[in-house]
Amino acid sequence: MKKYLLMTTGLATGLLAGGLYASRALAETELEEIVVFSKNVGANFIDTTVMGGQDLLTTPTTVNVIDTERFNLDTVNFTEDTQELLNRVPGMSGSRNLRVDCGWCDYTVNLQNGVAVESFGGGSYNFDSANNFDIGRIEIIKGPASALYPSNAFGGVIDVITRKPPREPRVKLFGDIGSWGRKRGGFALGGTYKGLGFSMTGFEYKLRGWREGRREKKRSGSVRLSYELSPATSLEVGGSMTHEYTESVGDLTQAQWDADWGMVPTSFDWATRTLVKDISIQREDTKTADASFKHIFSDSLKMKVSYGFVHSKSENQWGDSKDDRHDLKPRLTKEFGFWKSRLITGADFAYDESERLGAAGTLTKTTIISPYAQYEFSPFTQLDLLEPLKFTLGARYETFNYDYTKKVGAGGEKKIRKFTPHLGATYKLNNNNSVFVSYSEGISPPGASRMFPASPDWRGDVYLSNSDLKPEQARNWEIGFRGSVLDSKFTYDIAYHDLQIADFIISEEVAAGVYQYRNVGGVSIRGIEAQLAAWPVKWAGVEMAYTYGIHKFTDYITADGTDYSGNYMRRSMKHRLNTRFIAKPIKGAKVELEWDYNSAAFINYDNSDTYKRPDLFHLSASYQWRDMITVWGQVRNLTNVKYANRVTADDAADGGAREYEAGLPRSWALGLSAKVKF
Repeated sequence: MKKYLLMTTGLATGLLAGGLYASRALAETELEEIVVFSKNVGANFIDTTVMGGQDLLTTPTTVNVIDTERFNLDTVNFTEDTQELLNRVPGMSGSRNLRVDCGWCDYTVNLQNGVAVESFGGGSYNFDSANNFDIGRIEIIKGPASALYPSNAFGGVIDVITRKPPREPRVKLFGDIGSWGRKRGGFALGGTYKGLGFSMTGFEYKLRGWREGRREKKRSGSVRLSYELSPATSLEVGGSMTHEYTESVGDLTQAQWDADWGMVPTSFDWATRTLVKDISIQREDTKTADASFKHIFSDSLKMKVSYGFVHSKSENQWGDSKDDRHDLKPRLTKEFGFWKSRLITGADFAYDESERLGAAGTLTKTTIISPYAQYEFSPFTQLDLLEPLKFTLGARYETFNYDYTKKVGAGGEKKIRKFTPHLGATYKLNNNNSVFVSYSEGISPPGASRMFPASPDWRGDVYLSNSDLKPEQARNWEIGFRGSVLDSKFTYDIAYHDLQIADFIISEEVAAGVYQYRNVGGVSIRGIEAQLAAWPVKWAGVEMAYTYGIHKFTDYITADGTDYSGNYMRRSMKHRLNTRFIAKPIKGAKVELEWDYNSAAFINYDNSDTYKRPDLFHLSASYQWRDMITVWGQVRNLTNVKYANRVTADDAADGGAREYEAGLPRSWALGLSAKVKF
């Protein structure tokens, strides 16, 4: 009954509501790789998102934006877990990637100000290494839709746009406390004088955790400078340093979960012949630097060159490692007088050096050179009926060069080349509504660590090399419609996607304790994503993020002959719904009740077992006085239900044993920020 109630509610709201984020104009926002600006439509505001300067209504792909007004980034009244924000966006999966339920797949690309912030193949839907108090907005592009971004983004791209230096000098102090020894505090300051902008942030966060082995510590700081050399030329540079300490607890067996979901499991240590607590510790230090140079040659020609550098060092039970990534992106945009057309052309140059330290260490050097071009045009400008029709033609040529060496055993080299097309069309029904369709292809190289894996690994398992691994390839179709009605009181952004992945890579046990990465077949990812909002009155509204997904193996037979073809992928679920009921009873006040629903998920490969997470409810409230003082509070897991973030199980033939990753009991946080302008 609940299933049909959910579907009926989603359909009814979808007919009434919509999903372009409504937000107030961001005075400090400047054009970026994908740019958000706001236009006043009646009594409300509609975000229009630009990909290289393109209006969202004429963008042939699915785009979601997390902005300051909508998600309170200005006060950061959310926990350090960025999953809290991403749950409010459609298309989230149950493990690591956008759209695709696959924890080992490299289908998500993480960017900051348009340049990469993770080593190649290291992306995920989290961006916990970012300085949360330096985030201006977060832009999420789904699928391998655009030629302007790497083609291995089968799930999508997450681009964190940092704050610009404020135009007026200001200082802000903030702090909060909460359950389980939570403490967080910091500062932000900045200003602009005669074209020179400056900003600096710093904060520290500590959490004892609700059970042993859940401690967290984080310190982060950032500096940013911008300078307008002339009305047509600007330069911006920035950098950040982040230190993180995280403890995590191993999964619980069924008996342990039933007895006490807060217990710490133990395992037998053969070296000491004693039982030890299953707690892992990770320390990570990250340093970033980025720069961008923009120049406008004329009204029809502009240039932007971006550079990013990331250095990270990690220490954990899987082995210590360090990574360095350089990313250079020159881009030129030319507009033409005919057909309202323009050409965007450029290239991505990246060099990634990843080293696994220790006696069995490895060194991977990856060089990526990817030129691209995208042409947008409206050929029917003289025909009233077809004038709003716009086409986008894009192409990207990906080149990957791997050089892999080992301290023990042989390494290898590999070169991969691939041309990927990206095609789309949009039709504006009117000034506030449009439809789009797109087709794109993508490629995800296997990565040196899969072709030439370290062996044995940290568990003691033996891994065989496979230099013949082929890159995974994707074909993606999307069709959607977005817009607003009734003076923007009801808005919607709904899209259907069909992603077919060939040469899918998975680790297979080819003998007892011996594994090898292999291309095993295909995966089909189909679904509907809807971002919906209804504000019938200014002081009350409802916003929804709904995802419907069918994630299946189309062709997968294991090394021992087990046929999983036609089965759902592990941890995949059909329905996800996040609904926020929002009230603004008085000026400056905001109250939100959030309902987060997941349908049952398959937790093993033979689909013999499922887990249905209980519904979660969260409550938050904030009050801002004269743009100077903000007080906020929240309660997570309001009903204090027992739940797991992740559940996995063996196949029925292997006993069907379950393992649980415990969630979080009811917790609270209270915060205060004060801002002074000069």
